[in-house]
Amino acid sequence: MVKEWEKISLKLEKLHQRFNKPILFMEIGCRSALGCATMPWDFEHTDLPFSEEEQANFYQSVLQVFWEKPWFAGFFWWDWKTKLYPIEDADKDLDFDIYGKKAEKILKKWYHSERNIPINIERN
Repeated sequence: MVKEWEKISLKLEKLHQRFNKPILFMEIGCRSALGCATMPWDFEHTDLPFSEEEQANFYQSVLQVFWEKPWFAGFFWWDWKTKLYPIEDADKDLDFDIYGKKAEKILKKWYHSERNIPINIERN
């Protein structure tokens, strides 16, 4: 997944350089089901088996690639519902929620760390 995100990162960096604007992911996430990292928009394949690892790897890889990019402004993560399932049911939830799953731990780890880049966004 990292290699695929690196390809996307190169394209987005060129876009940033062309317009001198920061890049922000307005919606990103994937379901905790096998195969969903290759189709993160998917809502329909309800027959796919649960895969906490796939969702966690998706989150880890995108954070790993973009976290230190000085032109990258951040993520809006999809989806955290207002009514959560019981924590003991996390391993049965094939939706986008990360509550009680490995992806939640990954986000906490990254957001508890410092970004080692100067934040200097010029506004035109």
